[in-house]
Amino acid sequence: MNGKMKTRLTSLLLCLVMLVSIMPTTVMAEHTPIALAVDSTTTEYSVPSGSTLTLETYEYGFDSNYGLGKDYLFVIKKDGKYYAMQEMSVSEEPFDTIAAVEVTDWVAADGKSVTIPADPGNVAFIRYEDVNPSFYEMDLVERVNGNACLGYSMTRVWDEGYDNILSETMRFTAQSADASGSSMLWQTTPDNYSGTFYQYSRRSINYKNYYVDYAVDLREDGNGGYEFYWRTINDEALEYDAWQTQQEQGFGVEGYLFSGACRHQSKIDHTAYDAPTCMDKGCAEYWFCHGCERYFKDAALTQLHKAYLTPDGYFEPILAATGHDWGTNGCNNCGLATPVYTKITTMEQLSALGDNASFILVAQYGGKTYVLDGGDPEALAKRIDANGDMYEDIIEINNNNNGTPDCLEIDEDSNGVWDYLETDLVNNDGIVDWYDYHDYWYNMDFGGLFDDVYSANAYEGGIMGAIEVTPHADGTITLSNDHILCFELTQMLSDEDIEMNLGFELEYNPDMTEEEQETYRQGLKSNLMMKLPNLWLQPYFCWTNRAYMEDRPMYGDQTTWRFYFYDDIKDKTIEVEEYDYELGDYVIKEVSVLPEDFETTAFSLSEGSVLIYSTHDMFGGLQNARENLHNSIRLRDVDDTIDFVGGSSVMDSETYEYIELNGGTQVSIYLYASDVAPAHTCDFGDWVDDEVTETHTRTCKDATCGKTETKNHSWDSGVQNGTPSCTEGAEIVYTCTGCGKTKSEAVDNLGHDWSDWKDDGANATTDTHSHTCNRNCGVAAESEPHSWGNWTPDGDTNHKKTCSICSGTRTDTHKWDDGVITTQPTEDAEGVKTYTCSDCGHTKTEPVDKLEHVHSWSDWGQNNETTHIRSCRCNETQTEGHNFDDGVVINWPTHLAPGEIHYTCTDCGYVKIGTQPALEEHEWSDWIDNKNGTHTRSCICNETETKDCSWDAGVVTKQPTHYEEGIKTYTCSVCSGTKTEAIAKTTEHEWSDWSDNNDGTHTRSCRCNANETLAHTWDSWVVQNDGGYKRECADCGAFETMTLPENKPVNTTTNDTAANTNLTNTDIELIENVLTDEEQSQVAEGAEVKVYLKVEDISDAAPAEHKEEAEAKAGDDEIGMYLDIDLFKQVGTAAETPVTETSGKVAITITIPDNLINTDASITRTYKIIRVHEDENGKLITDVIEGVFNPDDNSFTFETDKFSTYALAYADNRVTNTPAGPNSPQTGDNSNMMLWIALLFVSGFGVVGTTLFGKKKFFVK
Repeated sequence: MNGKMKTRLTSLLLCLVMLVSIMPTTVMAEHTPIALAVDSTTTEYSVPSGSTLTLETYEYGFDSNYGLGKDYLFVIKKDGKYYAMQEMSVSEEPFDTIAAVEVTDWVAADGKSVTIPADPGNVAFIRYEDVNPSFYEMDLVERVNGNACLGYSMTRVWDEGYDNILSETMRFTAQSADASGSSMLWQTTPDNYSGTFYQYSRRSINYKNYYVDYAVDLREDGNGGYEFYWRTINDEALEYDAWQTQQEQGFGVEGYLFSGACRHQSKIDHTAYDAPTCMDKGCAEYWFCHGCERYFKDAALTQLHKAYLTPDGYFEPILAATGHDWGTNGCNNCGLATPVYTKITTMEQLSALGDNASFILVAQYGGKTYVLDGGDPEALAKRIDANGDMYEDIIEINNNNNGTPDCLEIDEDSNGVWDYLETDLVNNDGIVDWYDYHDYWYNMDFGGLFDDVYSANAYEGGIMGAIEVTPHADGTITLSNDHILCFELTQMLSDEDIEMNLGFELEYNPDMTEEEQETYRQGLKSNLMMKLPNLWLQPYFCWTNRAYMEDRPMYGDQTTWRFYFYDDIKDKTIEVEEYDYELGDYVIKEVSVLPEDFETTAFSLSEGSVLIYSTHDMFGGLQNARENLHNSIRLRDVDDTIDFVGGSSVMDSETYEYIELNGGTQVSIYLYASDVAPAHTCDFGDWVDDEVTETHTRTCKDATCGKTETKNHSWDSGVQNGTPSCTEGAEIVYTCTGCGKTKSEAVDNLGHDWSDWKDDGANATTDTHSHTCNRNCGVAAESEPHSWGNWTPDGDTNHKKTCSICSGTRTDTHKWDDGVITTQPTEDAEGVKTYTCSDCGHTKTEPVDKLEHVHSWSDWGQNNETTHIRSCRCNETQTEGHNFDDGVVINWPTHLAPGEIHYTCTDCGYVKIGTQPALEEHEWSDWIDNKNGTHTRSCICNETETKDCSWDAGVVTKQPTHYEEGIKTYTCSVCSGTKTEAIAKTTEHEWSDWSDNNDGTHTRSCRCNANETLAHTWDSWVVQNDGGYKRECADCGAFETMTLPENKPVNTTTNDTAANTNLTNTDIELIENVLTDEEQSQVAEGAEVKVYLKVEDISDAAPAEHKEEAEAKAGDDEIGMYLDIDLFKQVGTAAETPVTETSGKVAITITIPDNLINTDASITRTYKIIRVHEDENGKLITDVIEGVFNPDDNSFTFETDKFSTYALAYADNRVTNTPAGPNSPQTGDNSNMMLWIALLFVSGFGVVGTTLFGKKKFFVK
């Protein structure tokens, strides 16, 4: 049974026992649910003809979430054949048996699927539906072919021993809208998934539980066929263990269940979009199929609404409440005015508040005012079930972005398998399946789960924090922190429920006075629940999800908050039963609601305070209050830790031991309320079509509001204009029921209903056939050319062809080709010639005359050594001389023997043998290595020859090492012999890998015991996820980490430097480029570092030799100013140190003085830096450094790695952009060439003169 079913059945039982309505109606915070627009449609059920059903291998296949809406076929296999139930006529009376129909041909060879033919005959198919939404498990109906239910009838009989006996038979009963039916159970075996439907019922005999079972089986019907029947498993009462064994064995029935997906032929409900509000959840638009109980996004039922960690679409698509968004003028969402909270001190004041009243809990202690801390709103949001899938949204969070929810990645037993994948909760069958996953989540303590995943608690049971606030002068309080818990209050019982319960009480106690009745009434009204957006704050400070359209929690076995004001009960008394030791019996005494020692044993009360405590008994009244005072909410101070507590103890989440909450100093609390009304409730006007989109909009009639609401059009079923004919279509006009907009859809014409094609005849003027419209619409007959088939023989003279459309025929004579000799004539027999019709392929033959005699010679044969001979069948012969070829060498001649050659006649094959003389030259063998630097070869005549080897350059076959000689091998290029020579040992060490010494150095060693120690070779610093830095040694892998404090920048250059000069590098760039490796290590260990510039304008005091170098490097450029730029560093407590050269370049920005900024639009000015510094030998080195000028702030940025004297140089270039006029010289026109040359020389002298006499100096070191 899943969690949803448990909730419904428990709620139903409690309703019947308590005889109270659970329909949600609010008194404190009255809320009328939005009436959802639900449209329902039903598609007629049809047999699944032509579809394929697959073998059902799931034992709980008829669960409400799994089997609903499917098509089922149940078969039993008998003697190798498969049988299904026959569909019977509808009857109110049960059948003892149902006829069987063989369906062997439907079943696949592997037995894993059935294919339903187009006409399945009278076979009964089953579909499970939810026909009565008021119940859950009892509403499963086995609908057969759309109009009946397959089940078993129960006849209850009581024998003299009060034993409950059930008799079962099968039946087909008429289906009605409220039919509950009888749900058969499906049992499978784990080996081959065979099984059957069975039923079991419990009966009690002598207080022992026994089971009587029945199973659907197949038997012979006495007429040569088979029938289905209920087979009694055991005539006698069967012990449970024995029954369980038989159940696991499948009851000996080889039955199989095949199923197909839901075809959405049940009732389909359409629910419109319901927007969420600040306090209440909403709902997305959906279409709900009652067959498979799934929620879809579209009317075509193709897009499912998703529900996390559950089969798709099984839960209503809920939208979370938005919560109030408080702004300057109230809530930006709903317009509710900003709440101002005032203390209330009586239940009468509380009852008089309006629907939108909100509340806070306040305590006063030590001269300060505290309110209840509701925790982090973002943390609370994770506990919302926004999509209504019965799971808090925490399980949808995946912060590590690995595709798996964080709460799934819990492995408590550390075996490498996530717990949810190995928890077999439902039936302990050794198989972890969807039902186990469902139970795992349903039973999970999400509070603990939240701790495990996020290491943070949205609440701590029984304890909540306190936030200090400052009341206004009039004592009122306004919200100042989004953690302050403000809530609405909802009565656990509606006023109607309270009056009904008071009526029940009066039946048992008719003497109740009016005052007693009012006390009873107020006691029930004091049962309240704290309501927040999406959540309830239940007793002991436990957050629970608030369902869609749920205004009060279903009380059942849940606890509730009980509210009593001190001013209301301080003088109240109650009657209690106490034991009188003098009388030795119980007596009734009248005592105060509050014990005399209450203020000393619990906490002090004050005028106007409120008692809010948890209770399981809503009907206990003031007696209940006296017994539960220790569970009330109060402010507690333990060792200067101030918080709110609710309850007497709380369990420690680590030790699982209870901690008492009654220690320290504790004071009572006050209830503050804000009774504000919405700023405005919209009265919308009529819907107006939006024209551009498929929506309409209505606007609030209040001109000062102007709020609009836009929704999709609500189209009616449409009106058809006209009737479609053969050639003319019609039109359906749909009208929006909201705004009256219309839209049209065309209805296609019917098209002509043509008769069959008829041949127009062989004598017609055209080779056609025709047809006419059967509707007599007046259209002329339509003719088309015949679609002739191939010609076919029609005797030896004619052939015919047939039209494939009208079956008309045509006949014609054969068209013979020129014929082909199919049998060649000989001198002894005639041949055959065959003729073929080129149209139909028919053939005819005629004889071919015999041939005259021609010699037919045999092959040539050997006659003698010089001739060969052949003969004819007429006995004549012919002789000719041999025709020898060039011969083939059989044995080549050698140095010791002659050769042999064969010559062959090319006609008859005769062979004659010839010889070749012996060779005079030696036949040498390969050279053989003598292993002494020579090699030898020999001839078959036993003569030999020896020579020196021909060595190559040699190859190193063993490399020399620092401790062992090498080997070089030489090879003879003639005989492949080898020789070796030693290679001297190497002088270079063979070093091991570097090893970190943990002192800024690393060491390596050689096998010869030599060691080498050097400083680390550090890579660049790399930023880490936590904002720190890390660098590694490229040789040994050692690393350092560094964290730079945000409040201590590395660059400490002051803002008063000459030319506003400053460094623009980041802190890490300065550390890497300016500090040594050792200094960087000191920073990594926590040493403070400072890098800064000292800059002086030395335009009037620059060294003469520096100016000379700079001016020479500037050439024609102007020098505007000179600066002396020095770089300093200080690491830790060491003294500041000047830096003359950095390991990497640093970026410097200077501000160019206004007098060096160009203001002439006809001139462009470029800047650069000329650096003059001394090298290690005292020689002046001059470099030109380009940079970037920013005209927005007149800054110039450049990079450098040496620090001394710097000059700022600039160059001006005049902008020439004179358009060509009518007097401009044309291409190729040299008539005024001398004039242009003269003007060029004059301009050149002008530029030179300006450069020599107007040059300005500017120098930077």
